[in-house]
Amino acid sequence: MTAIAIAATAASSLIGFMGNMAASQTASRIGAANAALTGFDIQVADHNKTAIEQKFQLDTERADIEFKGLQAETAMAYRFRGVDLSEGTPLDMLTRNVEEYEFDKLIAEREKDLQIQKQTQFQSFKRMERDIGLMTAKAQSSAFRQQGFASLLGGAAKTATMYEDAYL
Repeated sequence: MTAIAIAATAASSLIGFMGNMAASQTASRIGAANAALTGFDIQVADHNKTAIEQKFQLDTERADIEFKGLQAETAMAYRFRGVDLSEGTPLDMLTRNVEEYEFDKLIAEREKDLQIQKQTQFQSFKRMERDIGLMTAKAQSSAFRQQGFASLLGGAAKTATMYEDAYL
């Protein structure tokens, strides 16, 4: 009966060790998988920044074309009516149109910059989240390894004590 108890104690500590080593590997794998998912979020944010920049460029080019057309139509309407564009209300209106358009472009550019900044902040947050997740996974993995070795050493000590008590 004593030999069975000694063997069971040794086996129990070995099983505890193996279970904790498996849990350690699982914690490491989960940390790596979460880091990969977070890395994907970071890539998506980077693609979003590129898309925001490209959309701004396209919108600006389209707006430039539309504005030039509007200015040409306005000038043509004044000329059709025989109004001199070089002075007075027509010139003021064309100048005001340019000023308002330039102001609108500045607002659009600022909005684009804010959207890009938001994506950059998101990326920074995700990088921190990834790093914290990896550190947490490493800490959990290390704790499981320590528990495994403690189980193995504790079982070995208990087995040795039981053997000494029974046979020596």
